[in-house]
Amino acid sequence: MAKDKEGRPIPVFVPEPEHAGQHDPNEQLRLVGRKVDDALRACAEMAQRLNAMEEDLDRRVNDKLLEFEQRFDSMVGQRLSDLNREVDSMKRAYTEQIGGLFKQVQEFVAAQNAPPPPTTKGR
Repeated sequence: MAKDKEGRPIPVFVPEPEHAGQHDPNEQLRLVGRKVDDALRACAEMAQRLNAMEEDLDRRVNDKLLEFEQRFDSMVGQRLSDLNREVDSMKRAYTEQIGGLFKQVQEFVAAQNAPPPPTTKGR
């Protein structure tokens, strides 16, 4: 027999006082059947509620993952953009330095290949 929170038995059938001595023997089975049906309905309702909660949780987790993915992609895109600008800046600086060095080398080679200045012998 089922027990309540304090451990007292919960009766399945409580005869009405005027019919205490006379009850149908199948009545007890019908009452048990109703209680089983009620318990099964309650289990089905809880299963539906649990399923709805799981679906809601899945949806919220997927939404958070999508939000994280978007923020991460945005952050990585910004970092790559910053790095590209930095590399371009370094490229321009080195190109200018190399251009300046190339010009100095050209001037040096031109000076080395130039004919010697005319000398005045006779003084």
